[in-house]
Amino acid sequence: MVIPVLGWFLFLLLIWVPVEKALGAYCFNNYDLGIYAQALQLISWQQINPFLSTRDVNIFNDHFDPILLFIAPLRSYVSPELLAVRIEMISIIIASIAPLWLKGKSYVDKNSAHCAFGVILFSPMTLNAVLYPSHPGTWSLAPLAWMMAFIFSGKYFPAGVSLLVLMSCKEEYPILGAFIGMILLFYRKKPAGITFLFMSILWGIGVFAVRPLVWGRSDFYTSAVLGASGLTMSSIAEASIELGKILLWVFIPSLCLNSKVSKYVKWRFVDLNFALPFMTAIILLAIRMLGGYWGNHRAAPLAIAAAFMILSLWPENIFTLKRMLVFCFTLLIFAFPSLELGSRYWRGKPFKKHCSPSIARVQAISEAIEILKNGKATRVLAQGNLVPHLVSLAGIAQVGATKGTEFRYFFVEKSIFRSTWPLSAADFQKIEFKWRIGPNVKVVRDDEHVLLLESSDSGAF
Repeated sequence: MVIPVLGWFLFLLLIWVPVEKALGAYCFNNYDLGIYAQALQLISWQQINPFLSTRDVNIFNDHFDPILLFIAPLRSYVSPELLAVRIEMISIIIASIAPLWLKGKSYVDKNSAHCAFGVILFSPMTLNAVLYPSHPGTWSLAPLAWMMAFIFSGKYFPAGVSLLVLMSCKEEYPILGAFIGMILLFYRKKPAGITFLFMSILWGIGVFAVRPLVWGRSDFYTSAVLGASGLTMSSIAEASIELGKILLWVFIPSLCLNSKVSKYVKWRFVDLNFALPFMTAIILLAIRMLGGYWGNHRAAPLAIAAAFMILSLWPENIFTLKRMLVFCFTLLIFAFPSLELGSRYWRGKPFKKHCSPSIARVQAISEAIEILKNGKATRVLAQGNLVPHLVSLAGIAQVGATKGTEFRYFFVEKSIFRSTWPLSAADFQKIEFKWRIGPNVKVVRDDEHVLLLESSDSGAF
């Protein structure tokens, strides 16, 4: 247990703690943290599809992630934005246990399990997601890892339960589940294959046919995938570079440990446990290519496929000292940018330049937030990285990312390093100037760090 404990400790030290500290320093933008924090704040069995002012959409008209209904009650114990971050971190830890469980049941050897464990925790696909929290797409790593572990071990009932949890995290997973069902049928696992196929098709009908009938059109992410908009984006040099990096991160770790590259193409598909992660990677890559988005949570599930490729090649992996050093060095090189970012907290450096952890800045923002919360403010137009902390206020929206025009409060930072995304600094400044000169606008707070204005003429902005 020495290596797993060390891995979890490093993950806690260099990722989990720094991310929570960065959250406390107001580093994370409305996308995706503010959106899902507000979803956790509002969703309930009495209000299943709440409107999110942070994105100008009802939650299930964007993504379909009913896992939120089961996580939301925990908001009674921790704030929604912190809850979203912690669920994400816990899901990664739970996912990393899957290869260790397989080792404990003697389905794989210790070296394979430890290498897969390392890929799940420290693949850049995982780290890029958790350093830009938070999204159920990343939460899905836990059920995905355990679904694959249960299939590896021939335990199809818990694998089916894991599939249900997986599909509740994001609407693309019925597609993956259907393909896995067909793979199981191909390998003559008829009852399991039929069950997976039936569950996935039924869920897919609910997501893609029933959902629009009940709640109206779902034109955000679903349309991008179904319309194959990513195929045009993939021709752009930048997108091609991103795809190239993903391919390296997925396939290089297992190649480092294998004696011959030809093992990948030499009739390995006679083995279900090889076909499963390999085809999972292909299917997820195809979905990513259709949707056209590679960053953050979108590529994170591929880390699970990469880890299980390592497991699938046992006992053909060659664990010589040289190969293990190459594997560890490669994983370190891949993970280094994320680990360096996480280490900044311990080195006393800002996580990002727009969120200096200075006591005066953090205190000023916190005090302004308390003014708004204590006054039960509504219709607040706020800077993006302040939005996740204000989701308890009705009508909270982000400067430059809303179609709304009627706001009562305007709340931004004043530093030249402030985050103006998605606007340019000049356009952001124009909105601020309009508020400053507006009639019936009074200053609530205007100091070195923050500007908080209140208007009695909400229709003007």
